[in-house]
Amino acid sequence: MPERSKTKLQKPVKEIEPKKVIIEKLPKSPWYKNPPIWIAICALIATVFSLRLTREQYIKSSRPFVWACNFEIPGVGNTIITAPSVTAFRVYNSPARIIKLDINIVLNGKELYYLHLKNLVRYPDEKVIWTSAIVKEAFDSLIVNFPDSLTNKLHKIISIEYSSLNGGKTYHFKMEEYFWSGINQWEPITEEAD
Repeated sequence: MPERSKTKLQKPVKEIEPKKVIIEKLPKSPWYKNPPIWIAICALIATVFSLRLTREQYIKSSRPFVWACNFEIPGVGNTIITAPSVTAFRVYNSPARIIKLDINIVLNGKELYYLHLKNLVRYPDEKVIWTSAIVKEAFDSLIVNFPDSLTNKLHKIISIEYSSLNGGKTYHFKMEEYFWSGINQWEPITEEAD
């Protein structure tokens, strides 16, 4: 029996010839004189602007808002009972992590009361507020010790630093109020928020 050759037959390799592409109708004017290019550039700018605006609106609509306000209790009929020893806080839009909360009551630069809280989590609810109160007797003793001319110089400074639950950007709220003894309530001087 004749022996078979163990080598495979190889096909001859053909060289591939390069193809040449010829564009016969190139524009003769420069690119910046071509209207479709300007339309594309304008569309790109409008898209980038729209994306940025959408991102800003999304952040504003999904971030938490936390602020302080005076605590008032509805009384009989249309009356409102003031509670100047209590500060109310509201959370709106989404849950918030309260990084730091400071309440100072000062008279002519002298600190009479200080409260510092940190690492709190609060959830928004239209029917629920959270409060911080000075014991009523202690607050009344602050007010009784000063004549009416000085109670208007009694200031409450509230500072809140907070973020969303997952962290991210830190937001601030700061409010300064003076005590108006005539209505037995705090009246705002300045409010700052971001």
